[in-house]
Amino acid sequence: MLVFDLLLFICSAIIIYCGSELIIKYGKELAASLGVSDYIIGLTIIAFGTSFPELIVSTNASMIGESSVAYGNVVGSNIANIALVLSLAIIINLIKNRNFNTNDIIFFLLSAFALLAFSLDGKIFFYEGILLLFGFFLYGFQIKKEITLRYNRNVKKSIDFYLIIILIASFILLIIGSNLFINKAISIA
Repeated sequence: MLVFDLLLFICSAIIIYCGSELIIKYGKELAASLGVSDYIIGLTIIAFGTSFPELIVSTNASMIGESSVAYGNVVGSNIANIALVLSLAIIINLIKNRNFNTNDIIFFLLSAFALLAFSLDGKIFFYEGILLLFGFFLYGFQIKKEITLRYNRNVKKSIDFYLIIILIASFILLIIGSNLFINKAISIA
């Protein structure tokens, strides 16, 4: 039974990967066809596509009462992104020190310390979640303001409905894959 669960776990990870790849690829094409600048595509579409599987897994885990899976997913993902991806990008000189925005670093540090402080008692309460969500939206509005000032391009083009259908199917694929992923991860554990 464990071998079957492991096989389904691996298959669900592949489904999640394929769904997120499709969202990134076709989301980028849809945004470009609407005249969205490459900078905004990179900040929003690709960032959303790479983080959406984690959001779906965490949401599904919370809905079935496995909030520890959601918490571990978020914290583990951020550690991997910061410790692995960012450090490798710096090591191979893809990111220069001058590219860092101090406001981003301050926000990151404040949000990390807030999460640590909220987690000390072993639970994150509703009002603490609201505070974290408020900080996220506040940061999002700050970034939106900066992007609008720097890269304002309002060229509207046609919408390709084929891309929208593929994107919807990709989101459904992600949801199915994440449900299977959570169930098999819990079963294996």
